[in-house]
Amino acid sequence: MNITKFIICISISLMPIMSYGAFNKAESNELQEINNKSNASLNIALTKKNNSLSIAIKNNPDKKKELIELDRVWEVMINKKCIFENVESSGSDAFITLMNKCTEQQYNSESEYFNSILP
Repeated sequence: MNITKFIICISISLMPIMSYGAFNKAESNELQEINNKSNASLNIALTKKNNSLSIAIKNNPDKKKELIELDRVWEVMINKKCIFENVESSGSDAFITLMNKCTEQQYNSESEYFNSILP
């Protein structure tokens, strides 16, 4: 039992030393930069999707209500799909970037769909 207590004490005392590398300033800044880039890319995809939706509505004013509803439910599906696909990364440093990448891909698909709607 004394050996177990000794190992636990050593482990607890070494934790701050061993975990320092995962939380140093350079890595934190790098992670923030990666997240900023993925947020910017996601915002571009969202703008593209919204523009495609606007054009589809402009070209099909009689279907405006249906197109807006389609966009709304598509947004719910995208959110649920991306959470499902990245559930194992939840709580990790990579989660934000993975969610942004998934959402960006889905917005691009939605944009392509709206662009394919004929007037």
